[in-house]
Amino acid sequence: MDRQLQAGLQLFAGAASDEERFAALLIITKAAGTAAAPTSTSSPASTSSAAPEATAEAVYQVVGFKFVNRLLATAERSPDSALAGLYRGLALSLLATYVSVAAAVTHPMFLDKADIFTSAACGSSSAPTSAAAAVADGAQQ
Repeated sequence: MDRQLQAGLQLFAGAASDEERFAALLIITKAAGTAAAPTSTSSPASTSSAAPEATAEAVYQVVGFKFVNRLLATAERSPDSALAGLYRGLALSLLATYVSVAAAVTHPMFLDKADIFTSAACGSSSAPTSAAAAVADGAQQ
């Protein structure tokens, strides 16, 4: 597992405040996005198809749904549309990561998010474009 991802997961697990959890999630989502991507020094043959699933499983095991739900609730209450979009986008990025984890996609909390996926996939202005692309990409896989 990527060192940056591992550090972010440890930071999240040991976080004492929401601010620390939020900072850890920014590290996790950045590292999770690059953990599965081949580097310029690796060949396509050396990238394992299990790497994205292992990364998603690790993120799911540490983060789960509780903080995702809180991000979405905060986005709904935020009077600042840019801040609301940031919270919603981060939550959608995590949910998109969970798409390859069987235990996550069959969980009732994941299934309750269908309306969020629908608005993101339909291009609703309430969901950031990058999050919508992440959800669509994850669903296609």
